[in-house]
Amino acid sequence: MAPVRPAVVIFVIGAALVLLVACANAGSLLLARATARERDVAVRLALGAPRARVLRAFLAEGLLIALAGAALGAILAFGAVRVFTRLAATMLPRLEDVAVDLPVLLASLAIAGLVALLCGTAPALHALRTDVAPAFRQTGGSGSRRARRLTGALVVAQIAASIVLLVGASLLARTVISLLSVDLGIESRRTLATTLMLTDAIGFDGAARKPFVADLMRELRGLPGVRHAGIGSSFPPQQSMVEVAFRVGPSRREARDTGHMGLAAVTPGYFGALGIPLLAGRLLEERDAGRGEPVAVISRSASRMIFDAEDPIGRRLPSRLPGARTEPARVVGVVGDVKYSGLHAAAGGTIYIPWEDLPVGVVNLAVRTAGDPLVVAPAIRSVVHGLDPGQPIGTIRPLDDVIARSIADRRLHTLLAGSFAGLALVLALVGLAAALARAVTELRRELAIRTALGSSPHRTVRFMIAKGAALAATGVVAGLAAAALAARGLAGMLYGLGPRDPTTFVGAAALVAFAALLACYLPARRAARVDPAELLRAE
Repeated sequence: MAPVRPAVVIFVIGAALVLLVACANAGSLLLARATARERDVAVRLALGAPRARVLRAFLAEGLLIALAGAALGAILAFGAVRVFTRLAATMLPRLEDVAVDLPVLLASLAIAGLVALLCGTAPALHALRTDVAPAFRQTGGSGSRRARRLTGALVVAQIAASIVLLVGASLLARTVISLLSVDLGIESRRTLATTLMLTDAIGFDGAARKPFVADLMRELRGLPGVRHAGIGSSFPPQQSMVEVAFRVGPSRREARDTGHMGLAAVTPGYFGALGIPLLAGRLLEERDAGRGEPVAVISRSASRMIFDAEDPIGRRLPSRLPGARTEPARVVGVVGDVKYSGLHAAAGGTIYIPWEDLPVGVVNLAVRTAGDPLVVAPAIRSVVHGLDPGQPIGTIRPLDDVIARSIADRRLHTLLAGSFAGLALVLALVGLAAALARAVTELRRELAIRTALGSSPHRTVRFMIAKGAALAATGVVAGLAAAALAARGLAGMLYGLGPRDPTTFVGAAALVAFAALLACYLPARRAARVDPAELLRAE
């Protein structure tokens, strides 16, 4: 459940923020309608209509809009769920059970009622505060300053929420990119990987495993296009290992603990199949399995942990290893470090022993090819089933795919946050453009006078864009401040950057600012087309 919890949290928070942005958008729309209908409300009140009836009318309008949105959202949800389950099929368990059913629809209906209450309250209260006499003196298109301030505040809130989501999505996306560029200590290109079950449950005891593995290695090496083939008890980048630790020192009193190191039982071809580099000495060989003296290959970190800066070649390990025949193994080689505990974890020390010394039942098969690895995959399956027709074999995948799947949860987090961020940004920009379009309508008399006094269309465009840019800038600043606080919750999910990474924050702000300017352009162009002669004649 632990890997799923962050995805659920991101989903809930993202959905809540998008819902708030949508509510602000709908509330701004209803508020604009309420302002435009002030004279109509004033007439009703002057004729004796109860204010409660006016309140119910505005709330009913909000409810109709919310129900229409809920119906459209439910229709879109069927397709969205289908797309999401395909994209995240390898990222979450039991996604096939996710569906838009009756409880989901009922919950959507309840949320629609809540949205109607939230969106209809502000316009209704604004309508109830309408004074009859001043409303009759207003022109039909003018709105109150209070309504304009509230609309501006809603736009600022929308942009701020989109900034928070965009920063979070960018941090998670950069984390995924950083993880995929991590050096595992292996060469994953042109390598296939799968799992074999050589367990007692299917008739493989310790004695039967050894000849099967020997025959399998011989057959695989003989396949056209195969360069190396090997098996191992552990496999990067994310697999548990048997852990061992030693106490080393000139005397028992001065002995120190080396710390835990991983133990991997491998065949000689394992190093070549994974491209693990040899740094000193030699690799394991087939003759090592039958020697009376146990041998081992250790990683560079294990060499430092056990022998400090001394040359480990030819020296014995401090004590016997699991599966050792008689005495502590002699070190015959040193290889590069490999990350077995995840892309985000530091590479620890690893000790490699011949697989025959510790013939575990669940093994990982790696095959390096000279060309396209997927071409060889059917032949690998045929070899395995040719040796044992009943042998279960896992999906044969490129090692690059295995590595990518090891961070499937982080990719899911990025997908969720990015989807919500994109949706929130689109809604916020629509809200900004609508607010500016409404401002153009309310200021058309002022714009006509400016034009009549010699203001050029370009100056009018700049004037209106400046109004929209002021709202956008306020929203960006507020959003960056909120994102700086919210990003603390992502600290444990990040890799290669901090929760307040300046590049991410600046990039998100620049993207939203640029998009906001584009959203302001069309309403500003409309303002530049105001004909002063036509407007003044109409008045």
